[in-house]
Amino acid sequence: LPNQTEFMYTLDYHMVSPHREVTPVQGGFLLIRPNLQTWQDFKDIAKKGDYRDTGGWGGKTGKFWGGQTVQGMLAYYYCILNKGNKSVELNRCVYNNMVSPARAGANAKFKCYIKQDPCQDCQIQPVTEIASTHFTDCLKPWLCQRSVANTNRSRLCRDLHHAWFTVRSEMEKGWGRPGNGPASEWADRNQFFGYCQRGGAQGYQPIQQPYGKVNSPPLS
Repeated sequence: LPNQTEFMYTLDYHMVSPHREVTPVQGGFLLIRPNLQTWQDFKDIAKKGDYRDTGGWGGKTGKFWGGQTVQGMLAYYYCILNKGNKSVELNRCVYNNMVSPARAGANAKFKCYIKQDPCQDCQIQPVTEIASTHFTDCLKPWLCQRSVANTNRSRLCRDLHHAWFTVRSEMEKGWGRPGNGPASEWADRNQFFGYCQRGGAQGYQPIQQPYGKVNSPPLS
């Protein structure tokens, strides 16, 4: 690890072609140690405004979604200007898992996005080995997607959605509620703990007021 690690992150490999040299920082997971000099550096970059239509920041990052803001500026500063000396890339299958495919192309037979062999596939990562997830490819849990296709992506999305509803159920139990919603007829009641009456946002049962209080351990 760098002596002065101030930034831990994951990269959004799936956003750009595997042939690209610079990969966007994924904006959904950013672990930052505050540093006044770094803050000044970022202000200087923003004021200079050297974002080019054909090459991104400094003409070196290329263009991609979010490239003009966080996902591009962070990649430019930490990966290009500082060459990784102040930052650490975390395993994207463990942290900020987005259930993205490992290889480019619809049939998943092409080049590995992360340019490594073996090509780690986040779609087969066990839920018990995922520290955090980012509901992008899987869509949000409150959209009540069943995810029943016979694919690795669908299976992991289903498991992650179930984990989210498990957390909701346990939270409501901690408020003295049953921990199950009113939906009783839909085939996937157990998957969603009764908080989805049907697929789609209109089928979701929001958390009802009054909200309870979660007892947290005292700070040491």
